[in-house]
Amino acid sequence: MGSLKTLVSVEEYLHTDYEPDCDYLDGVIEERNAGEKDHAERIEEVRDGVLRTVNPDLAVPLDEVFPE
Repeated sequence: MGSLKTLVSVEEYLHTDYEPDCDYLDGVIEERNAGEKDHAERIEEVRDGVLRTVNPDLAVPLDEVFPE
């Protein structure tokens, strides 16, 4: 037997703040897959390793390129 889901109007979805961020799919609110911090850190390590191999001067921390 499936789970019971409450339908939400587009109007309600657009005027509600969700934490963590959620998606609206056919009247149902679903948690957005935002990835995991561990994964993002690992991807950054791999990227930096590749850049250092190609050209050490290219390995720039992301926070210098995209400050918050």
